[in-house]
Amino acid sequence: MLQCRFFIVMLALTMFLVNLSFGQSKDVLQQKKAKIQAEIELTNKLLQQAKTEKNQSVNVLSTLNKQIQSRDEIIKTLDLELKMTSAQIDLLQTEIQQTEQSIEDQNTLLDTLKNEYALMIQHAYYNRNSYHRLAFIFSSQSYYQAFKRLR
Repeated sequence: MLQCRFFIVMLALTMFLVNLSFGQSKDVLQQKKAKIQAEIELTNKLLQQAKTEKNQSVNVLSTLNKQIQSRDEIIKTLDLELKMTSAQIDLLQTEIQQTEQSIEDQNTLLDTLKNEYALMIQHAYYNRNSYHRLAFIFSSQSYYQAFKRLR
C-alpha cells in the first residue's frame, strides 16, 4: 500500500509538473502558432500578388505576341505591295520604251513623207504646164471638144 500511495503521489506530482510545463509550453505554442499563421497569411498575400503579377505578365506577353504577329503581317503586306509596285514600274518602263520607239518610228516616217511631198511639189512645179494641158483636155464635155483641144 505504501507503494501504491507512493505511486499515486508520484503520479499526481508528475501530472502536476507535466500540466505546469504544458501550461507554459501551451502559451509558447499558441504564440508560435499565431506567429506561424501570420507568416502563412503574409505568404498567401504574396502568392496572390505574384499570381496577379503573373497574370498581368502573361496578359502583357500575350498582347506583345499579338502585336508582333500583326507587325509581321504588316511587313508581309508591305513586301507584297512593294513587289506589285515594282512589277508595275517594270511594265510602265517597258511601255514607255515601246512608246518612245513608236514615236521615233513615226517621226522617221513623217520625215520621209515630208521629203517625198517636197519632191512631189518640185516635180509638179517643173511639170505644171503638161499637167494643165492634160487637165484642160480631160475637162472637155465631149470627145469632139477633147479632140479639138488636142490640136
